[in-house]
Amino acid sequence: MIDGCIQLSDGRTLGFAEFGQVEGHPIFVFHGTPGSRFHLFSHLAAKITQGNIRLIAPERPGYGLSDPKPDRTILDWVGDVEQLADHLGIERFSLVGISGGGPHAIGCAYAMPHRVVKAAVISGIGPLDVPGATDNVSAEIQLCVGSGQRLIVFTNQLVGMVQADPDAFAIYFLRSLPEPDRIVITEDMIPVFRDFAMEAARRPDGMIDDYRLLAKPWGIPLEEIQVPIRFWHSDCDETVPLSHAQYLTERVPNAVLDKVTGVGHNGTPLVACESVLRFLTD
Repeated sequence: MIDGCIQLSDGRTLGFAEFGQVEGHPIFVFHGTPGSRFHLFSHLAAKITQGNIRLIAPERPGYGLSDPKPDRTILDWVGDVEQLADHLGIERFSLVGISGGGPHAIGCAYAMPHRVVKAAVISGIGPLDVPGATDNVSAEIQLCVGSGQRLIVFTNQLVGMVQADPDAFAIYFLRSLPEPDRIVITEDMIPVFRDFAMEAARRPDGMIDDYRLLAKPWGIPLEEIQVPIRFWHSDCDETVPLSHAQYLTERVPNAVLDKVTGVGHNGTPLVACESVLRFLTD
């Protein structure tokens, strides 16, 4: 794994990590909400592919090494990704968007059909401004898209917990997951999750801005997307219900939905990892 930073055209710093081989098939991995450049999916993908892929995991503004960008939109992310791809000398690439990274992958697929080959969305959240979208989502999502003040209080508390004792937080969070998720998150992944949480919680800006923009209209005409997109989503997802993936699949042209069973929101990216990589590299 290699850490990196670039300076964007507006002066902001964008942080990212690379996994795999420089000559491998390039795949950008967009983390969830909250998240960082360290992710269990990238950790597992780099291990199981034996070096034939190149994973690039950028951090959205306000997370980890990336400077905040107040009032950003989902489509603002397109410019950041394009500049990073240019910096790395990558012309064509595929995408993975996980959970809150899903809308950002969809936005890049819409805006960069000349560069994005395929996109995969795992446990992705759908638009929250459509009727019924907040039914059966997690209490965390309902809280964070409801009141601005409650969102600030929640994120500051979460950041404080992680910064006070990252190891204790990692153990607490993983123990609170449904049993099927705890089974697929193996012991060697615990330090990765701890680092993931530490970078996600360097400051509250990334989380606050992510939740705020996810609560707003995306500004993406789903029916105009040209890039092949495939969704992986569990029917046991306790955070984002399967209906979100169904909504998106019905509106994105030629999209395909792969239903995952027997695992929750956090375990789905690991269970789906091999099939996602096969789709993106075929």
